[in-house]
Amino acid sequence: MGMPGPTSSRFDPDGSPGRDFCDEGSHDWIDIREAREVVLNEARPLRRAETIEVVEASGRLLAEQVLAGVDLPPFDRVMMDGFAVRAQDIADAPVTLPVMGEVAAGAAGEAPLLPGTARAIMTGAPLPPGADAVVPVEWTRVMDVPGDVPGATGSVCIERSVPAGKHVAPRGQDLTVGKPIALEDSRIGPLGLSLLVSSGVGSVSVRARPRVALLTSGDELVPPGAPLRRGQIHESNGPALRSLFGKLDVEVVSLGVAKDTREDLTALVERALECDVVVLTGGSSVGRYDYSAEVVESFGAKRHFDRLSVKPGKPTLFYTCRDSLVFCLPGNPVAAMMTARVLVCPALHRMAGHEVHPWTPLEAKLASPVRRNAARDMLIPVREEGATVVFDGWHGSADLVSMNQADAFAFVARGEGTAEVGTCTDVFPLSRGVCW
Repeated sequence: MGMPGPTSSRFDPDGSPGRDFCDEGSHDWIDIREAREVVLNEARPLRRAETIEVVEASGRLLAEQVLAGVDLPPFDRVMMDGFAVRAQDIADAPVTLPVMGEVAAGAAGEAPLLPGTARAIMTGAPLPPGADAVVPVEWTRVMDVPGDVPGATGSVCIERSVPAGKHVAPRGQDLTVGKPIALEDSRIGPLGLSLLVSSGVGSVSVRARPRVALLTSGDELVPPGAPLRRGQIHESNGPALRSLFGKLDVEVVSLGVAKDTREDLTALVERALECDVVVLTGGSSVGRYDYSAEVVESFGAKRHFDRLSVKPGKPTLFYTCRDSLVFCLPGNPVAAMMTARVLVCPALHRMAGHEVHPWTPLEAKLASPVRRNAARDMLIPVREEGATVVFDGWHGSADLVSMNQADAFAFVARGEGTAEVGTCTDVFPLSRGVCW
């Protein structure tokens, strides 16, 4: 492969124009698409339940069927502003009736309506006993003369007759007590939440959210905002992954940074294994102080894969341990974010009870050429521009400045030469709702 000149617009994912990667074999590495299938096969929807207040239930998955606690409507509900009447009293309209008070929405309205009278009434109010219809206010003419009926506040001329039941929603028309209103394993949306509340439900049993433990390792890492000495960097993986997972229906538990010792890392991993998913960044390679694999396996974990044929993200390990999924991701911030987006997010999404695609269903065409990697597939940061994506190049897979301009990752298959403009690529968006 030749080196393009300095004016070339081609980039490879390490930011080195024309760099050759043919020195890396891949026969024993797992393809990231296969790795995703392995992960999803182990990521099963959670079955444990918890009871929460119904007002907090939007978006949650029900653990059991919910029955109505009240009739809907819970009383004979007036549908129009007007006058409550007995239909037989106005059959020969126009007629004039004495008005015996009013019933506003929220009032009990328990006083019976006497024959030959009317009562002013508002939308949403209960129909008084004895009344069987409502005449809209537009079909009436109010008069100040109270007439001969004691207690009348005035008179109303009813200009049109209405049949019994007109402009009234009878009690239980929509729903009766004890009827199912939401099924087990259904997800509660805004309208469903309104129905639950309206039907008298105060609390619901829902599937527990997956709990994901975040921890990282490295003596060089210091907290955000802390002063740096030579050789140190700020720990950004935890906050970045917490933000990424915050788009999902999960609970994130941040456990902080372990020192580069077996003892410190073991203590944090033991705490992390109380969660459904463990995400450990750093220490997954083969350096002298890379203890992730050793420590996780000391808990009896089963290893499913330990290297990905993708760049960046090669030193990614996946285990099942006790009842947890354990991901050991690279410490490189961009590689950690990429592998988390493609592997961890779909696992969490499925465990929360959502449908997950085996691979991203989204495609776009490259708007700029990308130098392929001969040995490994690539995940590169891109900007979405309509139906295309643009790779601007970078200074390596730790280049967070360039990464900050991206709003998606694009998958570019391994191979010789260049993926030219117009090449279709699979896309994993970051900044908008997607099928994980």
